[in-house]
Amino acid sequence: MVWEEITNYLERRFGVPDKVLDVACGSGEFINASAARERWGLDVVAHSQLAAEVKFLEGNYLNLTLPDGYFNMIVMSNILEHLGTRDMVFAFFDQAMKHLAPGGQLLIMGPNFKYSMKEYFDFADHNLVLTDQSVGECLVGAGYELEAHIPRFLPYSFRSKKGKLPGARYLTRLYLRTPISWRVMGRQFLLVGRKPR
Repeated sequence: MVWEEITNYLERRFGVPDKVLDVACGSGEFINASAARERWGLDVVAHSQLAAEVKFLEGNYLNLTLPDGYFNMIVMSNILEHLGTRDMVFAFFDQAMKHLAPGGQLLIMGPNFKYSMKEYFDFADHNLVLTDQSVGECLVGAGYELEAHIPRFLPYSFRSKKGKLPGARYLTRLYLRTPISWRVMGRQFLLVGRKPR
């Protein structure tokens, strides 16, 4: 329910893509809720919760064969902090640039170390320290036009006791419609880069 509200918000704000790719789609929180005509998801392991209409690819994003210049939007949610180096972040951004259609958007969400340093490494697979500024610089350095830069968007985690986003649909909707609350609870960034036309 929470991710349906988040996805609806994002697609209202940035547009419903015709063809969308969700990198590290997990159990399909975003991609299942997307209104896109064509939905692709990829991850290192398949999840049974993915909607039947989602075209799923299993493997590492950097090693998979995907159509060039095809997607209107690529989503990377809570993945970059798991990478080993900043060079890998650039590799992910370069790969996305290759797969995006001209004018396509790369939408990135992730924990902002600036606002979550106490809990950042409570997840054993968080390797890379990232902030909204560092990811923004990487996006621009990779050739994207920075369309949106929100340092505080979502709370840090859905599992933690502190800064947890309320699970009720109407509370999530209210949170998303009240950006002033992001300044208090928001500890994940949201950045959108656009591939030049």
